[in-house]
Amino acid sequence: VRMNDEVQLVCPLTEDLDECRAELNALHYGGGTLMAESIMLANRALKLEPPTRSMFVVLFSDGRPANSGAAINEAIRLKELATVMCVGIGHDASAVMLKQIASSENDYFYASVPDDLFSVIHSIAQIIHRGYGLTD
Repeated sequence: VRMNDEVQLVCPLTEDLDECRAELNALHYGGGTLMAESIMLANRALKLEPPTRSMFVVLFSDGRPANSGAAINEAIRLKELATVMCVGIGHDASAVMLKQIASSENDYFYASVPDDLFSVIHSIAQIIHRGYGLTD
């Protein structure tokens, strides 16, 4: 789900890492932060999936949402379906709010600059890998 001045599902739920990587590489930062709306869309997408395995949602944000209360309320519903991890990017990201949205404080990550994202994404990938019970 992409959020800025509009919310859009840019990649359907998939296990195809190449498809995910291509969609992630096409994203850029800027614009607004429609977080509540993006969490709501993620909720809808997950409800369409059969609950046969662990599900994870990773939310990246470089800003503050227009309505943090609504985002936190939507996240409560999302956490019933999936483990929610949040990544704050840059000094404008609201760490306090993202920690509330994440499933736990340990599910919050921070990248001070976009170049730090590689190590953050690697850490998250390892957590998800373990969540699926996979081994290297």
